[in-house]
Amino acid sequence: MAINLKPVEVAVVGLGAAAGVAVLPLTRAGIKVVALEAGTWMQPGQFRPDEIHNNVRRLVTTGSKLRNEIPTFRTNPNERARQAANHVMMNAVGGTSIHYYANCWRFHPWDFRVRSESVRR
Repeated sequence: MAINLKPVEVAVVGLGAAAGVAVLPLTRAGIKVVALEAGTWMQPGQFRPDEIHNNVRRLVTTGSKLRNEIPTFRTNPNERARQAANHVMMNAVGGTSIHYYANCWRFHPWDFRVRSESVRR
């Protein structure tokens, strides 16, 4: 059901890790901000260290929206997107950062030259 709220200056869609960090200085500067999130707050008791519960059954969330989502990825712009295996999206305040998926991507040679090349340019 639609709710009429007071006008704001910034609307943030999705309150995951990046949005949470971005919103803090805005609000401290007195800017009126609203954040829209597909889920609600999760209490510490709702987290279960159980891979079947979290990753296979996809029950580590606060809503049913994620059951219809199919996260995809591609390694370059010309590649056709393919489904990410068993990647669980979080629909809750904090996003997927509250259920760390532990992806640690391999660095490419460029990753070690970003600063040097930027300064050089």
